[in-house]
Amino acid sequence: MKLTNFSIFILCLLFVAVSACSIRPKASALHDLGYANSDNGITETVTQTDNTPPVTVESPKWLEDSRIRYRFLFSAPTQVRSYAMDRWIASPPELFEQLLKNSRRQWQTPLMIELTVFEQQFDTPTSAKVVMHFTVTTVPNEKSARSSKKEFKLRRACATADTNGAVNAFADLTRQAIEQIQTWLMLQPS
Repeated sequence: MKLTNFSIFILCLLFVAVSACSIRPKASALHDLGYANSDNGITETVTQTDNTPPVTVESPKWLEDSRIRYRFLFSAPTQVRSYAMDRWIASPPELFEQLLKNSRRQWQTPLMIELTVFEQQFDTPTSAKVVMHFTVTTVPNEKSARSSKKEFKLRRACATADTNGAVNAFADLTRQAIEQIQTWLMLQPS
């Protein structure tokens, strides 16, 4: 079979088209915790008013950027890594604070939250979980003269061992965190 110049040209175009599909980089993505513009049970935004106690989330410096962190517990448990193409739309403390403020909860006392762990952990290459550690401190005000403090250590298995698994598990875990904070506050003496 003799190839003509036109046939060679068509083959080259076909090769370039196939190669472009396989070498095209993955598009980067920004993620939030699913509370904005979605039907997830939070359908109305509660705005902070002068009579609503403030909720503040702080964290160590290493959590104050938008990287989605993970670690391989099975091979390098002390090495913290981050996904190259996926990021949070804001830092984890900012996302968690916004979620707390936008929840339908009416916080009766000011809350100071220290977020210390917010990462995905791989137990094996195909099994991962997300982990969130934080401490909640109630700040005395006119409704409560006492301060209380509680440490929370939450985890949730990821449906998939990848970025999507982490993001979806964190969306569920942060809602669980709000429920647990609310339950703990209801048990506090006035």
